[in-house]
Amino acid sequence: LSRRADGYLAVGDFERTVADLTEADKLQPSDELTRKRLSFAHYMRGLAHSKHKRHDQAIADCVDTVIT
Repeated sequence: LSRRADGYLAVGDFERTVADLTEADKLQPSDELTRKRLSFAHYMRGLAHSKHKRHDQAIADCVDTVIT
């Protein structure tokens, strides 16, 4: 999951990146690196939402960035 998420992140598919890293986090909740990567993916997805004027979704991802 983690490597596939890297591929998705590289091509800007933040939805799939977040989905894979969320699943990886469920499988290994104590893995700090996965949590950091998931937080970054939420941040990147939030930026994409903001760019497309989806401000509510952007705010939600920013909140998830802090919580993760």
